[in-house]
Amino acid sequence: MSKRSPAERPPEFFVDRSLGSEIVPTLLREAGWPVQVMADVYPGLDDLEDDVWIAEAAASGLVLLTKDKAIRRNYKEHEAVRRAAARMFCIASGNLTGEQMGERLLTNEKRIFARCQTPGPYIYSVLSEGLDLVFPRRP
Repeated sequence: MSKRSPAERPPEFFVDRSLGSEIVPTLLREAGWPVQVMADVYPGLDDLEDDVWIAEAAASGLVLLTKDKAIRRNYKEHEAVRRAAARMFCIASGNLTGEQMGERLLTNEKRIFARCQTPGPYIYSVLSEGLDLVFPRRP
C-alpha cells in the first residue's frame, strides 16, 4: 500500500441513497475510500428527510456524497448543509450509470481529498474532470 500525503488521505464518506448502495460504494471501497452507505446507516428509512441525514452525517465528521443536485437549491436542505458545516460533493448529472458516477468521483480523487482538508460548509459539483464550488457562491 502506498503512503499518502495528508491531503491525499481520504476522510470517511457518507454515500446517500441517490448514488445507490452497491456499485458506487463498491468502486470507492476498492480504491481505498472509507465509505458508509445510507441504506446501512438508516435501514428501512427510504423516506428519511435530507436535512436529517445531512446534519447527522456531518456531525459525525463524514464527507457527504450525493447525486441530488436539488439539495443546493432546497432551502431546508441548504440550511442543513450550512448549519452542520457539511462538506458535500454532488454529481449533478442525472444521466450517469453507477459505474460512470464512481469513475467521476475517482477521476477527481486528489481534488476531493484536498478539498476535504478544508472545513465546511460547502458543496462542490463533481464534473468529469474537476470540481465547481456551488455553495457558498463566491461574490
